[in-house]
Amino acid sequence: MVATSSTSTTAAAVRGIICNSTTTGVVNTITNNTVANINSNYSATGTQAATLVGIAVTTGASTVDGNTIYNLSSNTQTSGSGATSGVIGISYNSTAATAAPAVISDNIVHTLRLTNPSSTGAINGVGLFYSGPTGSSNVIERNLIHSISTAATANSLGFLTGMDVAGGVITLKNNIVRLGIDDAGLDIVSPLTVRGITKNAATANVWNNSVYIGGANVGTNAINTFAFARTGTAVDDIRNNIFVNNRSNATTGGKHYAINLVNTTTLTLNYNDYYVSGLGGVLGYNGVADAAVYTTGWVAGDVNSFSVDPEFINANGDAASVDLHIHPTNPTIIEGTGEAIANVVVDFDSQTELD
Repeated sequence: MVATSSTSTTAAAVRGIICNSTTTGVVNTITNNTVANINSNYSATGTQAATLVGIAVTTGASTVDGNTIYNLSSNTQTSGSGATSGVIGISYNSTAATAAPAVISDNIVHTLRLTNPSSTGAINGVGLFYSGPTGSSNVIERNLIHSISTAATANSLGFLTGMDVAGGVITLKNNIVRLGIDDAGLDIVSPLTVRGITKNAATANVWNNSVYIGGANVGTNAINTFAFARTGTAVDDIRNNIFVNNRSNATTGGKHYAINLVNTTTLTLNYNDYYVSGLGGVLGYNGVADAAVYTTGWVAGDVNSFSVDPEFINANGDAASVDLHIHPTNPTIIEGTGEAIANVVVDFDSQTELD
């Protein structure tokens, strides 16, 4: 499906593709679609359901694979979150227990815009929202999410989130997320909350993902940003990831974390790269205190992580050129350090894993 120019001015939810089938024994398949160039001009405030979603799964078991979602623009000032955020690339909000797993793979989501320049509320832009079923086979893998932006330069209440993982049991592996830079390659200076991957109540394996948060000259409100945030307790395993937060304040402002943990209960954490550079950068928070630099055991068991610049090829590029592959000149520790995980067989490019 390609929407060459579709515009809505109503408070109703607007969706490029919606799947709400619950036929017993049937797995819904949403594959190889293009959803693009959809605009919602609805601009009221409050909590009205003025959500613009590229692909929405609301019931049933589904595979969402190989789709491209881009150029979705919403003028909303409504303050919905999660599955009712202002603009969402992919929303998987089906928790029904089924025999088939949830699979969200090989999708590209970029250029999602919140276009109202005067909005001051908690307006949300989300690349991928997930609240799914239990079961060990649910997976989000090899997705590319970048260039989510807001036109409101002074909004300290807004949120931009790459992946919002709210509930269920899920494995996130080999995903790439870039935020803090818009589709033109310009810094997003609004002092809002930026989250690369946020994991709430879900039980999650988070393996081999690359996250970059950028943007310089950020406004002075004390609003924090996170490459990765664990905001809810579950049995979680976080290994072999690159979490970079290079967001930088103009003068004073918020803290910009590579990793932020509400606590370390039932957590496996190891073999990650945490890197920050910029005014306000903080390596991590372990539920008790900030860590300015990585030290072995800052979280119990995290003895093989490190903090080096991964030298992404083009982290700050526009929507056509952004590239979070590792530059050939990068320190060998990035390519040579990691832990073999049986369920991670290939990388983002479907090449066989070396570690």
